[in-house]
Amino acid sequence: VEYAVIDSVEYREDGVDGSRVGGFGSPRLALGNFRNGEFGNYTRYTYTQTTPCVVLTSGENILVLNGRDDAAALEIYEKLSERIPE
Repeated sequence: VEYAVIDSVEYREDGVDGSRVGGFGSPRLALGNFRNGEFGNYTRYTYTQTTPCVVLTSGENILVLNGRDDAAALEIYEKLSERIPE
């Protein structure tokens, strides 16, 4: 995702729920197309053992991602927040 097209970036300590409708799932990773009541369809690239995540919004597209651990998820958020104007 290009920085210029990101509308917002949000850190969620409690994570985001959803059901995979296409993609890859393992005890370690959850990747692909997901669906929930809040976003409808969204894309997810997350480690399953890390709860905090970053939610990027670009138009009607939602991307949820995190890192290998809680600290990595927060670092992703902080770095993106520096580049995305409010």
